Amino acid sequence: MIEVDEIKRVLRLFKPSAFGSQNTFVCPTSDQFAKLIDSGLFAEMTTDNIAALFNWKPENVNESLRAGKLPYLNWCLIMMMFGINIQKMALKDLDSEITLNQ
Repeated sequence: MIEVDEIKRVLRLFKPSAFGSQNTFVCPTSDQFAKLIDSGLFAEMTTDNIAALFNWKPENVNESLRAGKLPYLNWCLIMMMFGINIQKMALKDLDSEITLNQ
């Protein structure tokens, strides 16, 4: 369990645009990623651990982080690792109501 203060610390590493909906999301830069992933800030936040957890290819994760081009859904999964409720990110700028067809 990650403490609230630690989550706030993670959130402060990134610009607010990193927490927008998919249509307003601006991927964090490689420098911003480097402050969190493989930085030692959290021992479990390594490229290899993230790749293994989500069954991603480590070389693709490394390249995405280096280029600052991590896909939106991958970013959401990483934020979920910290217990951050991504529902507010994903549903922020909806053009219409969400309906479920049964």
